[in-house]
Amino acid sequence: MGSWKFGASAKEFERFEEYARQFDLLEVDLEKAEKLGFDLPAVVEMIRPFENRLYSIHLRYGPDKEAGLDGIDVSLRDLEFFCQSGLTDELRISTFVTHTDSPREYREFEHHLARLGAAAAQYGVTVAVENLSDRKNKTNGYMDPRNPRKLAEVLDVLRNPHLGLCLDTGHAIGNAGLTDSLQWDTDAMRRWIRHVHYNDNVIREDKHLPLGEATNPLLIGNVKYLLENSVHDGVAIFEHKKLDFALQSMAYAQTAGYRGIAAAPIK
Repeated sequence: MGSWKFGASAKEFERFEEYARQFDLLEVDLEKAEKLGFDLPAVVEMIRPFENRLYSIHLRYGPDKEAGLDGIDVSLRDLEFFCQSGLTDELRISTFVTHTDSPREYREFEHHLARLGAAAAQYGVTVAVENLSDRKNKTNGYMDPRNPRKLAEVLDVLRNPHLGLCLDTGHAIGNAGLTDSLQWDTDAMRRWIRHVHYNDNVIREDKHLPLGEATNPLLIGNVKYLLENSVHDGVAIFEHKKLDFALQSMAYAQTAGYRGIAAAPIK
């Protein structure tokens, strides 16, 4: 049975020090950093003073058209930047998160996961693959990366201990009208869950709401049961656009019985 802790994605970079005061474990979002004008060396300099709070890096996943790279290749490039330079040891980071956002990659999704797994094994880190938000149904019938249960089944085939599943609860809720993406009580899910992006949502949206904001009855019960019955240890990251929302989610989670006996999953 895994042991889980809470943390937060520090998306408001100007408030990074405040995140570090409020949460013991932090995730750094490179996609957000790029939008704010930070290159990778600048990100490193910003987060270096907080090495005792860092837990995970969310790799960039969008294609780099200028370099002719698909999303998986961009993620691999970022992973190599941190691993080949020794930054993973210096910053004490061993978990990376990514997902694909390229329809070309859906056709060979298992192949691309295998590539990620090979790189993770080479560097001795864990790459957690996140179920994506796909409100426009871009997957077009290929292997469905929207569905965390199906992602776990692919990981079951690959059997690479350096790969894992990142369950994004908001994405799963947003896609619930398109897939059976809220059915998490499976052996594969319990085997491969390594990381969580924890937020609330409504169907067909990607709002990253604080927990309880949409009062989705599936969310708390199913996540709690999954984490308390998982094989691996991990961290549930409150992933919101604002620190105040992450604090709101933390307060809500602490009242939801996470310290006690696992609740039965809601069907």
